[in-house]
Amino acid sequence: MARYRIVRRPSSHISDYVYDIQQRWLFWWTTISSSWLSLEVAESHLCILRKADELDKRPKVIKEYD
Repeated sequence: MARYRIVRRPSSHISDYVYDIQQRWLFWWTTISSSWLSLEVAESHLCILRKADELDKRPKVIKEYD
């Protein structure tokens, strides 16, 4: 099952499109980035987001105090 997707939608300019990046959350999609002016820019931003997902996001204790 896909986790991200790029959705094309019409822009305010006739015959143009804008691209939204959406992320799956449970059973629906949430827009995390909207209105990219070209598919190439949206894909490059999605690549950055996917690399960020590979980082360890678990809580990590840096220092403890008594």
